[in-house]
Amino acid sequence: MHFRLLFTPISTILILGSTVGAQETSIEPFTVTTFATSFASEEGFVFDARIVSPPKPNRNGYGVLMLGGGIGNDLNWSVPGFVDVDGENKQFTITGQSHSDAPLIATTLAERGFVVMHWTTIRQDDPKRDAWPNGMTLYSINDLLRFSKSALAHFRDLHWFENDKVILLGHSLGAVRAANIALVDDGIDALVLLAPAQAIRTSDSDRGHGNNLNAANHFIRSTDTNFDGMCNKQEFSEWSREAANRQHPLASQRFEQLDFIADLQLVDWEIAAGLARHVRAASDFSNLLKVDFSGMRWTEDILQERKIDTLIVYGTLDSGQSHQAPLLFDLIQSKNLDHAQIRLLPSVGHQLGPEQDGCFGPISEKSRKVIADWLTKRLAVNHPDPTP
Repeated sequence: MHFRLLFTPISTILILGSTVGAQETSIEPFTVTTFATSFASEEGFVFDARIVSPPKPNRNGYGVLMLGGGIGNDLNWSVPGFVDVDGENKQFTITGQSHSDAPLIATTLAERGFVVMHWTTIRQDDPKRDAWPNGMTLYSINDLLRFSKSALAHFRDLHWFENDKVILLGHSLGAVRAANIALVDDGIDALVLLAPAQAIRTSDSDRGHGNNLNAANHFIRSTDTNFDGMCNKQEFSEWSREAANRQHPLASQRFEQLDFIADLQLVDWEIAAGLARHVRAASDFSNLLKVDFSGMRWTEDILQERKIDTLIVYGTLDSGQSHQAPLLFDLIQSKNLDHAQIRLLPSVGHQLGPEQDGCFGPISEKSRKVIADWLTKRLAVNHPDPTP
């Protein structure tokens, strides 16, 4: 069951110029409008959504469905300033003020001609709805996958773009769901995976939790003689010359191989990636389980099975997930993922915005531009004359 509700514009943004289709054009000013809508899941749960769209003449023929991360998200992918954690009022944002990322992303893409939908995983009749951000009904990843498919069906039912011109944009665990939907839905035209979680195995025993961070942090503590929280080239050289370390997994790798962002310093996720590279080189993945601990297919397998254009974006401050970037880059270099591209953005964290002492800022303008530029360039190359 899907609801086709009367759309009511709730906001407009004046745009003075836009990239429409394949061409950089100077066009008449137009407004990006946000419409309220909702849809129902198979169970009959009703979820609120927002459609952000340019006027019909300025649409490029493509729709972008956004899938939020974590174990759930509100309508605007809000990050609260403070959250009650075990009775403690814990600060979550750098400023202590809440911010919302979904409207920023959606507006940036609508300015390029895309119709965009973002939605909440908090159903309308959730008994914990009013407790957000300190509470909501939790669902399994498989439940969220089903809700995502219902959102996609509703988005297509709008007929504001062609059904086979859908791009899925997922963040963190939302990126996992995006890849799993693309595996079984030939109408998904491209993927944008923002800080994807559980994208690639770190070992043949990894079920989705392996990031090697404990071992990486132990390595930093044992080599960091100047106490800056990193390992520089001199520290690495001195460590590798010690006889006791010659059998260590990192001893066979050059500093330049480990220094993925070439800044002459090794941080935790670069070391974690080096440890994973060592294990993966000696592993046979052919007979491993095809799913992670949650029952989702691994993104690395999906992208090798379905050759779909994919943008993968990580931030250099994302200690928990950026170790996957070098591993995915290795697959791209080996031509197993030559249809995917990786962007590793400096000075942004898991939310692709500033990150400081475990607190987050809104997604940066540069991050949004990277996404929009990639989608626009891809449209120009693959579809030079799109029909709005």
